[in-house]
Amino acid sequence: MFTSLEEKRQLLEDLELLDYAITKRIKVNPKIYTPKDAKLDHRILIPNKKIMDASVVLQKHEIKSFVQKYEAEKRSLVNLLLDEESSFHDKNILKRPEYEKGDFAELFKMCEDISETSPSVKPHSTGSSSCKDYEIYDMFSCNANYPELKRKIEELEDPTNLIHNLSKSKKTKRKAESAEKYRILSSFGSDIKLSLIFTPEEMYGTQVDMKSLYREWLSLPRYTPFPTTDIPKYKTFLKKFTTRDGAIKIESSEYNLYLEFVIKYLKNFIDRVNPLSPLKEAPNSEVHLFFHNDFFCLACNKQFAKDTVYNSHLLGKKHAKASQRLTGILKLESEIVYLLETYLKGQFETTLHELERTDLLTVRERELEKREVKPLDSGEMASLPQYFGTSFKLANRNGVNDSTERDYGYGNEDDDDEDDEKLYNPLNLPIGPDGRPIPFWLWKLKGLGHEFKCEICNNTLYKGRTAFNKHFKESTHLEGLKELGVRDNFSYFKDLSSKKEVQQLLETLQRKHREQLKFIDNTEQVEDEQGNPMNRKVYEQLQKQGLL
Repeated sequence: MFTSLEEKRQLLEDLELLDYAITKRIKVNPKIYTPKDAKLDHRILIPNKKIMDASVVLQKHEIKSFVQKYEAEKRSLVNLLLDEESSFHDKNILKRPEYEKGDFAELFKMCEDISETSPSVKPHSTGSSSCKDYEIYDMFSCNANYPELKRKIEELEDPTNLIHNLSKSKKTKRKAESAEKYRILSSFGSDIKLSLIFTPEEMYGTQVDMKSLYREWLSLPRYTPFPTTDIPKYKTFLKKFTTRDGAIKIESSEYNLYLEFVIKYLKNFIDRVNPLSPLKEAPNSEVHLFFHNDFFCLACNKQFAKDTVYNSHLLGKKHAKASQRLTGILKLESEIVYLLETYLKGQFETTLHELERTDLLTVRERELEKREVKPLDSGEMASLPQYFGTSFKLANRNGVNDSTERDYGYGNEDDDDEDDEKLYNPLNLPIGPDGRPIPFWLWKLKGLGHEFKCEICNNTLYKGRTAFNKHFKESTHLEGLKELGVRDNFSYFKDLSSKKEVQQLLETLQRKHREQLKFIDNTEQVEDEQGNPMNRKVYEQLQKQGLL
């Protein structure tokens, strides 16, 4: 007597379980999802510092699989609700006389048959855990001993145990957190592995791995090939990634294919890093161009010596034809710059910083780092106290301050975490990407002890000459120049950090521009109808007066 009503009930039950599973994960690990709209982010949940970044990315992919199943089951449910024939069939079955009289003997017999054929609830087929069907979406349910783990989780989440945990010492807490670790995935998502999502060089989405694209770039057809003794390194390729190389034959099919490979990798990487945030296409009104030198035409791939020659070239027919012919190439380059600036700016800078740091290490230091590097699979494991039994608190609302929370016993755990995470850093050195202070010799080599102030960027202080020189190309500095009246020729104002110097140079350039226009008016010769020579300014004045 199976009807579509039972199928609808199963779908509704599964949708509710999926909804609860997603909510539970965001509650214990708020870093999984942050709304892009700041108005929707109420900052009610405090991020858990004990959870690794790799675990956050892993759970994002797990939630993505939940969402995909939720959408599929929702479509199936809608189709069932719209199926009038099955609904009519169900109503006819329920209108049988025995059911109307309250005789459910047939139903009870079916239940007995089911209990005889399957006396116990069978484990779910997904994964190797022994969880029940309604537990396949629970955290840690992919482990074989999940019934025991579930009992421990319930004990940790018990409010009476929460007060007991707050009174524990830091040493006891650390011992509990470093206890036996288990896979954090559910039985449904047990096949998700970070090692299959990211390469070791990508470090679960914190860095980019473009070595295959680097090899493609080296093999592109060029007007002048690389000298065999001076082939650019991988680090040089990344530094000039969005800079047009004038030696490349941009009209070749190989270059077009290379740009498509780059876009494919970037989009795939963004989707792997942010599986819950769909990629947005660049607005048609925005144009992002490859970086290039002054007086360099991207469409014609040609360098010009002077501003006047460059501007006259932009108005010519040759440039218009080249722009029309290379529209596809320019669009691909624009999309690459958009993806990097919008989504991968942090990962790109981290990769360059890590390459520079690695180059300065000795052979022994590199070997020691290789031993200390944790495998990607370590992000799939965690102890139960890292996720459950913590005194997660609400953000300060309604005038509740930190001292009030301490009086009631809350907030001590975060303070303990901060004490535990403090590193020995007497010289107050910057923290590297590995979470440890950088070596003193590297700090001295980079000149990070010297501070440089830029008045144009609202008196921002930059540590080190490298960071100071780099900020001249950033949007903050360029916007500051625009506020001072600079509209073009930004390269003339490079290395200027004083507003007074910028204004003086701007006045000088404007004066020279006016003198140049005046000189052109006085030196350009024209003739009237009778062949009398005169400069253009006199000619226009006589023409207005009607004396010609």
